[in-house]
Amino acid sequence: MKTQNWLANGTAGHEQHGQSAVYCADTGKNIAIVYDGKAHADLIASAPELLAMLERVFKVMPARLEESGELLEGQIAALIAKAKGEA
Repeated sequence: MKTQNWLANGTAGHEQHGQSAVYCADTGKNIAIVYDGKAHADLIASAPELLAMLERVFKVMPARLEESGELLEGQIAALIAKAKGEA
């Protein structure tokens, strides 16, 4: 599946109020209006690419991902499922 190209920019005339729009550059459809700053809009806009990269990394990493003895594999799988609306 092709990753959608989401972008963030200020909403026409409302940038001074901290409003930004997230939209799909491929389709022109609005994704979200963010009312608390462009940084949050940029984070939302990067979500499809972040998810795609996390899935790629998860596939190539060793079966046991450990951090201080804690298995991360289940946590990563759960986050991917949540991001896809499968949790």
